[in-house]
Amino acid sequence: MIHCVGGDGLGIMTAMIVLRLVGVTFWQEFWFEYAVGFAFGWLIFQLWAFLLQDNGLVAALWKAFRAEFFSMASVMIGMGVVMSQVTPRVVGEQPPPETYAFWGFASFGLLAGALLTVPVNYVLIRVGWKHGMS
Repeated sequence: MIHCVGGDGLGIMTAMIVLRLVGVTFWQEFWFEYAVGFAFGWLIFQLWAFLLQDNGLVAALWKAFRAEFFSMASVMIGMGVVMSQVTPRVVGEQPPPETYAFWGFASFGLLAGALLTVPVNYVLIRVGWKHGMS
């Protein structure tokens, strides 16, 4: 789970900082964060793990994509609820990266995503679609 949220979170936070500085709409930011987080998780974290399991490149790409798809969806659901519903109600707007509110709510969003992804990752490991960290 830490591995999952680490990769996805790194991509999400990188995209969020850049896009907040550029000034796009919430939903443009959300989908771009999803794409960047997915790419980080899929091509850096998941792919590497499946290549280490003696999979060929095509098989590793597919297995990594399959694992990342479900993991990332659950992380972004948690992140999206916090950032679209909770943050505006508390702060009044999407805070810029140089504020405590940005880092606090982004961390809270990742925590919500991490909690949602635990059961998803458990199932993915149990059915053999994802590797465990043992």
